[in-house]
Amino acid sequence: MGIPCVSALKCSFAILLTLALHAFVLLLASPGVLDGQLVDSDCYLRLMRIEILLSGGGWYDGNVPLLNAPHGLDMHWTPAV
Repeated sequence: MGIPCVSALKCSFAILLTLALHAFVLLLASPGVLDGQLVDSDCYLRLMRIEILLSGGGWYDGNVPLLNAPHGLDMHWTPAV
């Protein structure tokens, strides 16, 4: 359960402030993301996990078949990508 807001205006302000801070950090901390460049190798591996999920891979299957070929690599990450 979340923290109840006193009014809808305060909730809207909090949401807009959060979005503005995220945009600010995205633009200043890693401007290459906007050009299609990812920050580190973990970002690319997360994209691979998402591609595997979208192509029909199992949610709890931690095997990444493109790494450590031909056996695949069993990842220790949680399913919440």
